[in-house]
Amino acid sequence: MLQLLLERGASIDELDTDGKTPLFCEAERGDHETVAFLIDNGATIDARSPTSTAALLAAAERGHERVATQLLDAGADVNAADLQQRTPLCAAAKNGHLSCLRLLVARGAATDAAQFGGRSPLLLAASNGHKAVVTYLLEINANAVHDTDSSGWTALHLAAGNGRLAITELLVTKNAPVDAKGGRDGVTALHLATQRGLTDVVKLLIASRASVDAEQAHGKTPLHLAAERGFVDVVQELIKAGAS
Repeated sequence: MLQLLLERGASIDELDTDGKTPLFCEAERGDHETVAFLIDNGATIDARSPTSTAALLAAAERGHERVATQLLDAGADVNAADLQQRTPLCAAAKNGHLSCLRLLVARGAATDAAQFGGRSPLLLAASNGHKAVVTYLLEINANAVHDTDSSGWTALHLAAGNGRLAITELLVTKNAPVDAKGGRDGVTALHLATQRGLTDVVKLLIASRASVDAEQAHGKTPLHLAAERGFVDVVQELIKAGAS
């Protein structure tokens, strides 16, 4: 069908009603055969959607490694960002697509490129529970464990606050700063875990020597926050650890 349309004068980059090119749409779908046809017939590799998203980002976001490889081989910009400053690597990290992530890194993707809000691939993976991606990114750059977004959140804040126990454990073994403060109120990972009643995360952070008496901007300790919210199990763990 595409061949026939081209023979009748259709543009290889003709936009659909959503402002997307055929290459973008097929990359999004993961149709590697049609992607190959479009590339061979001169499709613009880095043409953007209305949100300034290129086909490579669309493929990486959905884990279409074969299509991503085709696009990179055809000269796609590995670091092309959209209007939210998301790069293909950010998109792959957020959605846990490790094979795509490895491919992008091998092709020169910037592992510290942060999207809007300052969230790097590591922070995105930690927040969304993708342990294998977090492990891989720390293998590449162990110092990334200290990175923060524009609000001061570290990967540990985001993992602990979202109840990602396995990732929280991984991060503390990689020397994540357990008492780093972030957010408007200057809270630690333990503050976040206690105010959300995440008992297992609280126990892990206590065992990792997090300060049980750390105060946030309003002078509240983890014990204050747990008591206010009625999290009895958390209160007991904090008192057992010597919280005052």
